[in-house]
Amino acid sequence: NLLYSNNPNITINDATGEITITKGGNYLLMFELNIDRTVAGATKMAVNINETDIYAFLYGAQKGQMTGTLFTPISATTPAVMKIVNQSGAAVELQSGISSIGSLVILEVV
Repeated sequence: NLLYSNNPNITINDATGEITITKGGNYLLMFELNIDRTVAGATKMAVNINETDIYAFLYGAQKGQMTGTLFTPISATTPAVMKIVNQSGAAVELQSGISSIGSLVILEVV
């Protein structure tokens, strides 16, 4: 678990994994997840902001690293609640036995 931010406008809920961005502006998100899926088929995940998918990504292998980068505006009037959601239709496990199971970097672009 990481959870570090030097930006008071970006917070994380440890219980849900949801990230809240309270300052409007343009943001660059870069992420990776190391997955280990035991069920056959592609893994589909999405970045979701305020219950709307803004970026979906598909990974065809059952084990490995999923990565993504996106640029998104955040409204100045409504806090943005962001999460990464599984849309695969089956459980997706994170890899064990490695030093990092994932990372997320959020940069405000000014």
